[in-house]
Amino acid sequence: MTRNVVSRGKTAKSGRFPKRKQNCTTGNQNSAVRAAIHAAALAIKDVLPRDKSAWELHILTGAGLSTCQKVLSGHRELNLETVVALLQSEHGLDVLRALLGDVPPTWFEDLENLDDIAKLKSDQLRMAREVEKREQRLLEARARR
Repeated sequence: MTRNVVSRGKTAKSGRFPKRKQNCTTGNQNSAVRAAIHAAALAIKDVLPRDKSAWELHILTGAGLSTCQKVLSGHRELNLETVVALLQSEHGLDVLRALLGDVPPTWFEDLENLDDIAKLKSDQLRMAREVEKREQRLLEARARR
């Protein structure tokens, strides 16, 4: 009687798990999505500073430090939460550019132009402040004479 129970158990288990020692595929199953996320990982690798890049990625995303090290070394892919955190960081435009691939949509060009305009205005404001400081120093130097 015990023999029948054991053989049924093997049959039932092998029926439930037909493929043994098969690697579990978790995460994004779509190859296009996986390719885009891999491109984003490469893009963020180029944007981060060479020294302590894993630490910087850890700070930007809130992911574990060892996870960030594995992502940067290529042993682990970025997950959705990490990609979202990167999109919300100061490197978001670079990550978005990598996610969109070689042929970005037409609206992306407008977004890049808006980003360029914002950077130019910021530079313009910084330069105006610097000019004002230098003029003030010059006036103070003349007043001392």
